This record gives sequence, structure tokens and C-alpha cells, in this order.
Amino acid sequence: MITDEYKQQIRQTREGWQDWGSSASRNCSALLRYLNRDKNIHTVLDFGCGTQSFAEFIKGAQKGGILRPDIQIIGYDPSVPGLDRLPDDRFDLIHSTDVMEHVEPEMLDETIAWQRSHAWRQFHHIDCNATNDRLPDGRDVHLIVEPPEFWLDKYTDDKNWLVMEWHTHGRRRRKVFPRTSTTIITEYNP
Repeated sequence: MITDEYKQQIRQTREGWQDWGSSASRNCSALLRYLNRDKNIHTVLDFGCGTQSFAEFIKGAQKGGILRPDIQIIGYDPSVPGLDRLPDDRFDLIHSTDVMEHVEPEMLDETIAWQRSHAWRQFHHIDCNATNDRLPDGRDVHLIVEPPEFWLDKYTDDKNWLVMEWHTHGRRRRKVFPRTSTTIITEYNP
């Protein structure tokens, strides 16, 4: 799901950009509603966990009584040594925030297939724009720059996957240029 060359690129990027992967808590209002609504979610794979800010956010929400305490977060990120091995386990939910746009385009279908085979539910928040940030080889850190509809099609190309929620967000980031992102929540329902 990731080439060795790209893994090296993102590890080098992480070394120079310590807070890379810390945006998850800014995009979690829809996820908190979803987690509180579905009492069958107990294990969540944070796919592309970065600095593990999502796990910290969830722990804080649990301690503050905003989220039920029986949810366990497991992290995976190919750019973080020690968290770079894909788990074999199945999860109740796979979550990613600002991750899928970083997947190598030729690996996207394989990555989505892996996600589907490891959880019945998916929650993805995806940034749909190019950035001014670069990998060491000069490419934009967002390898996939596509509109929200592209992502919706990717996550619903199998008719057994139902869209539970879909939001498109227009926002400004760093007050420099407009941004668009999308949130897609799907569930397997054969």
C-alpha cells in the first residue's frame, strides 16, 4: 500500500515538520456525533495517525464526558517508526483525517480495499486541494488533488457500501487561499 521510496519521503518530511499530522482534532465534530450514536463501535483504527492528536482528542472527550469511555484508538502511520506496521486486526471503524490525499495515486484503490477489508465502517475527512508544502523530492505533499465528488465515488463504488453522511466544507486555512474538504462516512451493508 506504500512504496519504500514514498515511505522515505514522508519520514523525511515528518523529521522536518514535527506537527505534521496534528489536524485531526479540528475536524471531529461529525465523528463525535457518529461515535456517540453507534454504540457498536469499540475499536477504531486511526489510519495515518501522525502525532496521535486524534487519540489525545478522544481521550479528552472521554474524560470530559463528551464521548463514552469504551472506545479504544489504535494508531497506524507509515511515517512514524513504531506505528508503521499495518495491523492484521479488524476494527469497528477506520478513521482518517487529512490522510487519504497523501496516498500514492497508484496505491489508492489498494488502500481503500484494505480499509474495507479491515472495518465495516469508514470515516474519512479529506483535504481536496494542493498546498504550498513540499516533499523532499519537490512534489506537493497532497499527492491526490481531487474534488469531493471524486472521493465520494471512490468510497461508494461498491454498492454494498452505504453513505451514512457526506459533507463538503469550504474553509480558509492560514488566511492565504480558499480550501475545500469533504467528510465521508460509509458503512458496509450487503
